[in-house]
Amino acid sequence: MDWKQIWWDPVSGVLSRVLNFLPYLLGALIVLVVGWIVAKLIQKLATRIFKWLRFDTISDKSGLTNLLKNAGIKYTLSQLIGILLYWFVMLLVFISALNVLNLNITAQLLDKIIFYIPNVIAAIFVFVVGLYLASFLAGLVKTAMGGIGVQEANFLGNLTRAIIILFALVISLQQLKIQAGILSFALNIIIASLGLAFGLAFGLGGKDIASRMLEEWRNRLRKKEEITQ
Repeated sequence: MDWKQIWWDPVSGVLSRVLNFLPYLLGALIVLVVGWIVAKLIQKLATRIFKWLRFDTISDKSGLTNLLKNAGIKYTLSQLIGILLYWFVMLLVFISALNVLNLNITAQLLDKIIFYIPNVIAAIFVFVVGLYLASFLAGLVKTAMGGIGVQEANFLGNLTRAIIILFALVISLQQLKIQAGILSFALNIIIASLGLAFGLAFGLGGKDIASRMLEEWRNRLRKKEEITQ
Protein backbone atom coordinates (compact mmCIF):
# COMPACT_ATOMS: atom_id res chain seq x y z
CA MET A 1 0.00 0.00 0.00
CA ASP A 2 1.39 3.39 -1.04
CA TRP A 3 0.80 5.61 2.03
CA LYS A 4 2.25 8.62 0.26
CA GLN A 5 -0.39 8.41 -2.42
CA ILE A 6 -3.14 7.88 0.19
CA TRP A 7 -2.49 11.14 2.05
CA TRP A 8 -0.99 13.17 -0.79
CA ASP A 9 -3.89 12.84 -3.22
CA PRO A 10 -6.43 14.59 -0.91
CA VAL A 11 -3.90 17.25 0.12
CA SER A 12 -2.88 17.94 -3.46
CA GLY A 13 -6.54 18.20 -4.42
CA VAL A 14 -7.17 20.80 -1.70
CA LEU A 15 -4.04 22.75 -2.64
CA SER A 16 -5.08 22.71 -6.28
CA ARG A 17 -8.51 24.12 -5.42
CA VAL A 18 -6.96 26.81 -3.21
CA LEU A 19 -4.51 27.82 -5.94
CA ASN A 20 -7.32 27.93 -8.49
CA PHE A 21 -9.44 30.05 -6.12
CA LEU A 22 -6.69 32.57 -5.29
CA PRO A 23 -7.00 34.59 -8.55
CA TYR A 24 -10.76 34.96 -7.97
CA LEU A 25 -10.14 36.02 -4.35
CA LEU A 26 -7.52 38.55 -5.45
CA GLY A 27 -9.90 39.91 -8.08
CA ALA A 28 -12.68 40.26 -5.51
CA LEU A 29 -10.35 42.11 -3.11
CA ILE A 30 -9.32 44.52 -5.87
CA VAL A 31 -12.99 45.16 -6.68
CA LEU A 32 -13.72 45.85 -2.99
CA VAL A 33 -10.80 48.26 -2.54
CA VAL A 34 -11.46 50.22 -5.73
CA GLY A 35 -15.20 50.21 -5.07
CA TRP A 36 -14.68 51.49 -1.52
CA ILE A 37 -12.57 54.40 -2.81
CA VAL A 38 -15.22 55.29 -5.41
CA ALA A 39 -18.00 55.04 -2.81
CA LYS A 40 -16.15 57.40 -0.45
CA LEU A 41 -15.61 59.93 -3.24
CA ILE A 42 -19.30 59.77 -4.20
CA GLN A 43 -20.31 60.23 -0.56
CA LYS A 44 -18.20 63.38 -0.16
CA LEU A 45 -19.30 64.80 -3.51
CA ALA A 46 -22.99 64.12 -2.85
CA THR A 47 -22.80 65.66 0.63
CA ARG A 48 -21.30 68.86 -0.79
CA ILE A 49 -23.82 69.05 -3.65
CA PHE A 50 -26.88 68.58 -1.43
CA LYS A 51 -25.47 71.06 1.08
CA TRP A 52 -24.99 73.57 -1.77
CA LEU A 53 -28.61 72.92 -2.81
CA ARG A 54 -29.58 74.04 0.74
CA PHE A 55 -31.12 70.71 1.73
CA ASP A 56 -29.90 71.30 5.29
CA THR A 57 -31.75 74.62 5.40
CA ILE A 58 -34.93 72.95 4.16
CA SER A 59 -34.47 70.26 6.80
CA ASP A 60 -34.13 72.87 9.56
CA LYS A 61 -37.20 74.84 8.45
CA SER A 62 -39.37 71.76 8.02
CA GLY A 63 -38.48 70.36 11.44
CA LEU A 64 -36.81 67.26 9.99
CA THR A 65 -33.51 68.11 11.72
CA ASN A 66 -35.14 67.99 15.15
CA LEU A 67 -36.93 64.78 14.15
CA LEU A 68 -33.60 63.18 13.22
CA LYS A 69 -32.01 64.36 16.48
CA ASN A 70 -34.86 62.91 18.50
CA ALA A 71 -34.33 59.61 16.67
CA GLY A 72 -30.66 59.65 17.71
CA ILE A 73 -29.33 60.56 14.24
CA LYS A 74 -26.61 63.21 14.55
CA TYR A 75 -26.04 63.69 10.82
CA THR A 76 -27.39 66.57 8.74
CA LEU A 77 -29.71 65.77 5.84
CA SER A 78 -26.96 66.24 3.24
CA GLN A 79 -24.62 63.98 5.24
CA LEU A 80 -27.36 61.38 5.59
CA ILE A 81 -27.98 61.36 1.83
CA GLY A 82 -24.24 60.99 1.26
CA ILE A 83 -24.13 58.00 3.63
CA LEU A 84 -27.08 56.36 1.88
CA LEU A 85 -25.40 56.79 -1.50
CA TYR A 86 -22.18 55.37 -0.05
CA TRP A 87 -23.92 52.17 1.03
CA PHE A 88 -25.80 52.00 -2.26
CA VAL A 89 -22.49 52.01 -4.15
CA MET A 90 -20.97 49.56 -1.68
CA LEU A 91 -23.83 47.12 -2.25
CA LEU A 92 -23.09 47.30 -5.97
CA VAL A 93 -19.44 46.64 -5.16
CA PHE A 94 -20.34 43.64 -2.97
CA ILE A 95 -22.44 42.19 -5.79
CA SER A 96 -19.55 42.61 -8.23
CA ALA A 97 -17.15 40.96 -5.78
CA LEU A 98 -19.54 38.05 -5.21
CA ASN A 99 -19.92 37.60 -8.96
CA VAL A 100 -16.13 37.43 -9.26
CA LEU A 101 -16.19 34.68 -6.61
CA ASN A 102 -19.02 32.92 -8.52
CA LEU A 103 -21.36 33.25 -5.51
CA ASN A 104 -24.38 33.96 -7.69
CA ILE A 105 -27.12 33.11 -5.15
CA THR A 106 -25.93 35.73 -2.67
CA ALA A 107 -25.43 38.22 -5.48
CA GLN A 108 -29.03 37.72 -6.64
CA LEU A 109 -30.28 38.42 -3.11
CA LEU A 110 -28.30 41.66 -2.99
CA ASP A 111 -29.65 42.52 -6.44
CA LYS A 112 -33.17 42.58 -5.02
CA ILE A 113 -32.02 44.86 -2.21
CA ILE A 114 -30.31 47.18 -4.70
CA PHE A 115 -33.42 47.50 -6.86
CA TYR A 116 -35.46 48.44 -3.76
CA ILE A 117 -33.11 51.22 -2.61
CA PRO A 118 -34.34 53.80 -5.19
CA ASN A 119 -37.82 53.38 -3.72
CA VAL A 120 -36.42 54.16 -0.27
CA ILE A 121 -34.63 57.26 -1.56
CA ALA A 122 -37.77 58.44 -3.38
CA ALA A 123 -39.85 57.89 -0.23
CA ILE A 124 -37.42 59.92 1.88
CA PHE A 125 -37.37 62.72 -0.70
CA VAL A 126 -41.18 62.86 -0.89
CA PHE A 127 -41.47 62.96 2.89
CA VAL A 128 -38.86 65.72 3.25
CA VAL A 129 -40.58 67.86 0.59
CA GLY A 130 -43.90 67.15 2.31
CA LEU A 131 -42.53 68.39 5.64
CA TYR A 132 -41.27 71.59 4.03
CA LEU A 133 -44.56 72.16 2.19
CA ALA A 134 -46.52 71.44 5.37
CA SER A 135 -44.56 74.08 7.28
CA PHE A 136 -44.99 76.66 4.51
CA LEU A 137 -48.73 76.11 4.00
CA ALA A 138 -49.39 75.99 7.75
CA GLY A 139 -47.89 79.46 8.09
CA LEU A 140 -49.85 80.66 5.06
CA VAL A 141 -53.15 79.38 6.47
CA LYS A 142 -52.48 80.92 9.90
CA THR A 143 -51.74 84.30 8.30
CA ALA A 144 -54.76 84.16 5.98
CA MET A 145 -57.17 83.02 8.68
CA GLY A 146 -55.83 85.55 11.17
CA GLY A 147 -56.15 88.30 8.56
CA ILE A 148 -59.89 87.73 8.17
CA GLY A 149 -60.44 87.48 11.90
CA VAL A 150 -60.88 83.71 12.31
CA GLN A 151 -60.21 82.86 15.95
CA GLU A 152 -59.13 79.29 15.23
CA ALA A 153 -56.35 80.36 12.85
CA ASN A 154 -53.62 78.52 14.77
CA PHE A 155 -55.70 75.36 14.98
CA LEU A 156 -56.43 75.42 11.24
CA GLY A 157 -52.76 76.02 10.47
CA ASN A 158 -51.67 73.09 12.62
CA LEU A 159 -54.40 70.94 11.11
CA THR A 160 -53.15 71.84 7.63
CA ARG A 161 -49.63 70.83 8.65
CA ALA A 162 -50.85 67.48 9.99
CA ILE A 163 -52.90 66.75 6.85
CA ILE A 164 -50.03 67.48 4.46
CA ILE A 165 -47.59 65.42 6.53
CA LEU A 166 -50.08 62.55 6.52
CA PHE A 167 -50.50 62.93 2.76
CA ALA A 168 -46.70 62.86 2.30
CA LEU A 169 -46.55 59.75 4.50
CA VAL A 170 -49.12 57.95 2.32
CA ILE A 171 -47.17 58.76 -0.86
CA SER A 172 -43.92 57.66 0.82
CA LEU A 173 -45.47 54.33 1.82
CA GLN A 174 -46.67 53.86 -1.76
CA GLN A 175 -43.11 54.45 -2.97
CA LEU A 176 -42.00 51.70 -0.59
CA LYS A 177 -44.65 49.39 -2.11
CA ILE A 178 -46.45 49.29 1.24
CA GLN A 179 -50.22 49.11 1.07
CA ALA A 180 -51.79 52.15 2.73
CA GLY A 181 -55.37 51.86 1.47
CA ILE A 182 -57.09 52.51 4.81
CA LEU A 183 -54.79 55.42 5.57
CA SER A 184 -55.39 56.90 2.12
CA PHE A 185 -59.18 56.54 2.50
CA ALA A 186 -59.08 58.26 5.89
CA LEU A 187 -56.92 61.01 4.43
CA ASN A 188 -59.43 61.67 1.64
CA ILE A 189 -62.22 62.03 4.19
CA ILE A 190 -60.15 64.41 6.31
CA ILE A 191 -59.17 66.51 3.28
CA ALA A 192 -62.81 66.76 2.19
CA SER A 193 -63.84 67.82 5.70
CA LEU A 194 -60.99 70.31 5.85
CA GLY A 195 -62.00 71.79 2.50
CA LEU A 196 -65.55 72.25 3.75
CA ALA A 197 -64.28 73.86 6.94
CA PHE A 198 -62.05 76.24 5.00
CA GLY A 199 -64.92 77.10 2.68
CA LEU A 200 -67.15 77.95 5.61
CA ALA A 201 -64.37 79.90 7.29
CA PHE A 202 -63.66 81.96 4.20
CA GLY A 203 -67.37 82.43 3.58
CA LEU A 204 -68.05 83.63 7.11
CA GLY A 205 -64.92 85.75 7.11
CA GLY A 206 -65.83 87.29 3.77
CA LYS A 207 -69.31 88.06 5.08
CA ASP A 208 -67.85 89.91 8.06
CA ILE A 209 -65.47 91.87 5.86
CA ALA A 210 -68.26 92.82 3.47
CA SER A 211 -70.41 93.98 6.40
CA ARG A 212 -67.60 96.16 7.74
CA MET A 213 -66.98 97.69 4.31
CA LEU A 214 -70.69 98.49 3.86
CA GLU A 215 -70.78 100.07 7.30
CA GLU A 216 -67.76 102.24 6.46
CA TRP A 217 -69.38 103.37 3.20
CA ARG A 218 -72.57 104.26 5.05
CA ASN A 219 -70.64 106.30 7.58
CA ARG A 220 -68.82 108.16 4.83
CA LEU A 221 -72.09 108.92 3.03
CA ARG A 222 -73.60 110.22 6.28
CA LYS A 223 -70.62 112.47 6.89
CA LYS A 224 -70.85 113.87 3.36
CA GLU A 225 -74.56 114.51 3.80
CA GLU A 226 -73.92 116.30 7.10
CA ILE A 227 -71.24 118.47 5.46
CA THR A 228 -73.47 119.42 2.53
CA GLN A 229 -76.28 120.31 4.89
